[in-house]
Amino acid sequence: MHIPPLFIVLQLVWLLVRASSSSSDSIDPSVLGMDAPSCNFDFPFGVPGFSRKGFEVSCDPSLTGSPSWLQVGSKQLQIMSISIAEGYVRTRITASTWQCSRQDVAGANISLEGTPFTFSHTRNKLTVISCDTFVSFEDHRNSRVSVGCIAFCPSQLSVVDGACSGVGCCQAAIPVGLKSFDAQFYSVTDAIKGWWKLKVNNTLQPLTPSSSGHQRKGAPSIVFDPPDFENTTPLCSKVFIAEYENYTFSKSDMLYDAAWDDTSLSMVLDWAIGNESCEEAKRRNASDYACIDENSICYDPPGRAGYRCNCSEGYQGNPYVAGGCRAVGLSAVALIFLGSLWIYWLLKKLRLGRLKRKYFMQNGGLLLQQRITSARRATARIFTIEELERATNGFSKDRVIGRGGYGTVYKGILPNDQIIAIKRSKLVDESQIESFINEVAILSQIDHKNVVKLLGCCLESQVPLLVYEFIPNGTLFHHIHEKPNRVIPWEARLRIAAEIAAALAHLHSRASIPIIHRDVKSANILLDESYTAKVADFGASRLVPYDRTHGEERPTMEEVAVELDALRRLMKQHLTLRSSLKEGARPLAKPLTINDNNTIDEVGAEIDSLWRMSTVNAI
Repeated sequence: MHIPPLFIVLQLVWLLVRASSSSSDSIDPSVLGMDAPSCNFDFPFGVPGFSRKGFEVSCDPSLTGSPSWLQVGSKQLQIMSISIAEGYVRTRITASTWQCSRQDVAGANISLEGTPFTFSHTRNKLTVISCDTFVSFEDHRNSRVSVGCIAFCPSQLSVVDGACSGVGCCQAAIPVGLKSFDAQFYSVTDAIKGWWKLKVNNTLQPLTPSSSGHQRKGAPSIVFDPPDFENTTPLCSKVFIAEYENYTFSKSDMLYDAAWDDTSLSMVLDWAIGNESCEEAKRRNASDYACIDENSICYDPPGRAGYRCNCSEGYQGNPYVAGGCRAVGLSAVALIFLGSLWIYWLLKKLRLGRLKRKYFMQNGGLLLQQRITSARRATARIFTIEELERATNGFSKDRVIGRGGYGTVYKGILPNDQIIAIKRSKLVDESQIESFINEVAILSQIDHKNVVKLLGCCLESQVPLLVYEFIPNGTLFHHIHEKPNRVIPWEARLRIAAEIAAALAHLHSRASIPIIHRDVKSANILLDESYTAKVADFGASRLVPYDRTHGEERPTMEEVAVELDALRRLMKQHLTLRSSLKEGARPLAKPLTINDNNTIDEVGAEIDSLWRMSTVNAI
């Protein structure tokens, strides 16, 4: 498989950018001027003594891949990932449970007071799993803000995996800047029963929830009696604050602790520096200001106190250490530029491929392949457009060896050093494509020393290209009219005439299918190095191009005489070997007479003489 050079360059640039970004994100402790342990963290996080206050992390540097822990109050949370750029920590958590293996609340109430962390309100949700539970908690900063949801289900059949819409599972958004989570559980059925009983007795009493596993004195007893599944497996209630995009509800989550796998539960904590805004922090204590890199900027995160730092535009890395923000600069620009170029190159290649395939089908490529395969003596091949473009140096003007109303002929050199002639017509008559394909297949079988060999064609361009053997000595017309001072000897002229007649006789009588040239003239007779005549420009090259008119041909007097004679014979439907050879006598008269100003009578006499000579040669 050929890999474009641009793709290789793109990969190299990408590796450089990755190296630059990785070195920026994982700051070498030497940048801080400290000899930190092998547990490497992005500052402001780090082991005690090598971190900012409140961002202490513990780990075992002697164990590779050992877990790292974040100390928040009295709890330690296992760290899953840290984002310096977005200001969050992803931790692993367990759920608070009620009425599971123990008839009380066990759990994971969490307080983030006194830490730089808050529960992320954009990534987390309160989630309750139960068939008979209402869970709520208050925001300690504002007692008027209470969050909760009800999870209820009358039977197992009503619970649907994946759906957390209130039947067996419910979710609720959490307040912005929440710092503590202290769940309170209520039994929905008991609450309804107690409310109904109190209503009947007309003595309403407030229901006090179970908080932290204890009932308040004087409060009515709330007993959780959820409906059982069909297999009588007891159910329990669970509640947690977790990253909602990483949790999918399952009915099995409602079973005992033994069936509960919470190792994949993650919770996201947002963090910020201090409790002041950027401006306040700069004014109060510049030495304690966290955005210390000269290429860093400060911003205030929405909905909470404190500030965060980022690298300025055009830089990336860690803004909390000196030298942490490093220029993306030309490497990223080059990456984007080269990536765009590569995508453009790929799309262009795909478009060209589709276009070439379209032209190939439109120009009868499949039909020609079938003809060449079925022909026993066919030697022609189908060239690709890339082969011919390389052979002609992109169809350079320097490679043009002939030009006319029909189109242009180019000289080409194949990789095996074979010299070829490529005929590129101007226009194409699509109604004649099948005839063109048939003629190519027939002409590819002709192997005569006095007929220009058709080597093949290319069908991947809008107009089919014909590939012939290269004849280096020009046309007979060129030698007669453009080199008057260089007279061809009589013997050579006679031999040329005989070779033309022999070629026509072969085409008419010895080819597998008779081929009538119909356009034999001195401009269509080529001469090689030894002045051997080769008949060219017949059949296929004249069927496909639809770009020549009678007005463009401008025949001479002797051509008019011969054409009139040929037309008369064609109208009588006597197109025989004699009529074709008499048509061919027109170029035969050229090498013998030289003079282009003969009268019609003189030309006629010469033609009759040449007719007799060519018949003898043909026999």
